[in-house]
Amino acid sequence: MKTIDFRLSQQQFENLNNEYPKQGKNSHIGHKAIQIAKYYFNSIYENPKFEDNVDGVDLIVYTPNDRLEYEVKGTEDSGIAFHKLKVSSFNVYDKLMNGLTLLRICSVGNRTVRLHFML
Repeated sequence: MKTIDFRLSQQQFENLNNEYPKQGKNSHIGHKAIQIAKYYFNSIYENPKFEDNVDGVDLIVYTPNDRLEYEVKGTEDSGIAFHKLKVSSFNVYDKLMNGLTLLRICSVGNRTVRLHFML
């Protein structure tokens, strides 16, 4: 597992909270997590392209040299909260069992988040 602390810029943080105001729904946390992942990948790759929710994969990142696929799961908890991780379908389960990377984003709702890349 690779873990990275990532700090959103003030503008990113404000945009995220304006686009997905806190409503206590898991789907809002999930949408925020995907956007946080995009902010992160934009910070490490030059002009990556993204596709969301393709064939059960939450996020596909296209870089100049790679096509990276992720199952993205967000939580407001500061820890991984394994007991809250849920697989949404058998298709996703099969992909995870065959090497799809699970990206767990913790502390969603804070400016500094922790990204766990789990293989």
